[in-house]
Amino acid sequence: MPDDDQMELTITDVKKLWDKLFGVEYTVESFDHYRKQKGVKYKVAHRGDNSWSCPCESFLYKSGTEDIEDDSGKVHKDTCKHIRFCMEKEGIKYTRKYRRI
Repeated sequence: MPDDDQMELTITDVKKLWDKLFGVEYTVESFDHYRKQKGVKYKVAHRGDNSWSCPCESFLYKSGTEDIEDDSGKVHKDTCKHIRFCMEKEGIKYTRKYRRI
């Protein structure tokens, strides 16, 4: 019989903990029509320290990116549309702080 002090972990809880510690990587198709036709995909990474990265040109050269604040109050600088797409997929709500053109 288990003690009352023990906590029961489910597979979902363990996966969430793993993702929080080691991060998650998403594969996102390009939203640009020309690149999408060529099959261009990006590996968007959400790291355990709550930072994001994307290999797209917008993220690398800081063009067309936005500074956003997530629902926990952390400001993420220079997020591309692929990162924001993954945030929405994770259910993270955010507000736009600044947009670069």
